[in-house]
Amino acid sequence: MGRGARWLIRLVWLLPALALGIGATPHFSDGLALDRALPVPSYMIAGTALPKGIYLGAVAALDGASPADGFAGAARAEAAMHADAPGASQIPLLEHALAAAPASPRTWLLLAQAQLQTDRAKAATALSQALILAPYDYWVAAGRTRYAALLWSDLDADARSRALGQVRLLWEEPQFHAQLLQLLTLPKVPKLVDRAFAGRRDERVELYRWASATRRRAPPQYREPAR
Repeated sequence: MGRGARWLIRLVWLLPALALGIGATPHFSDGLALDRALPVPSYMIAGTALPKGIYLGAVAALDGASPADGFAGAARAEAAMHADAPGASQIPLLEHALAAAPASPRTWLLLAQAQLQTDRAKAATALSQALILAPYDYWVAAGRTRYAALLWSDLDADARSRALGQVRLLWEEPQFHAQLLQLLTLPKVPKLVDRAFAGRRDERVELYRWASATRRRAPPQYREPAR
């Protein structure tokens, strides 16, 4: 066998590894971008506020992620909105992220948030989609509740029913009571809570007694519900 033939055989054997390496390069780059952004995406999921400069750093880090990475794109848009970027400016990025990962309720929720100031009908459609996906995802229950209260008049009957279920979910899981307490200070949320517990007087009374007692021991921002 000649030298040229031997090199050809070696090249054929190397092709699968070469193809795998090329395919892995974007994922490796995404991993590096997410590593640089951490722990900001985790804090955003948990609802923990951070200084504006930290969000801007995460945006810069996530700029290096692949456009095909829906999670990274959504995290970049969310960090930008936390850094006071107009929601409308993030709509194209969120739509692109959804094209890559359409089953993400968090990204649909972010899209509803971004569209709220410019197109309530589109925001309601995005929120409705967020409510359909992963109905027991506790990490987006508070956000879905907040924006359902704001978009209530634009939601259809099915979306409204799902939104009320999110309110009850927050009450049924004690670890999320603090989020519910904070939501009660926001406009229109108490009315949504009243709707969620219509016909459940005992649960509603228990909820408000707990909220009143907790508020007396809580920081000032939790003390008075807004109606």
